[in-house]
Amino acid sequence: MAEIQPAGPLGGTYQLYIDGKWVEPEDGRYDDVSPVTEQTIATAPNASVAQVGDAIGAARRAFDSGPWAR
Repeated sequence: MAEIQPAGPLGGTYQLYIDGKWVEPEDGRYDDVSPVTEQTIATAPNASVAQVGDAIGAARRAFDSGPWAR
């Protein structure tokens, strides 16, 4: 049986993409941990409630005004 090799880091930290812009998370970050190695493989953004609302609003506007809108 082949030995499982740990995955390398996914690239460090990520931002949130809201309404066409990359923004920093207001509620900090959390570690994404590999279940195999138990090592941190990335640091993910933790969106605030307000940022989630902004993302939902942006998605709604894009849906209502996009090429698929009626």
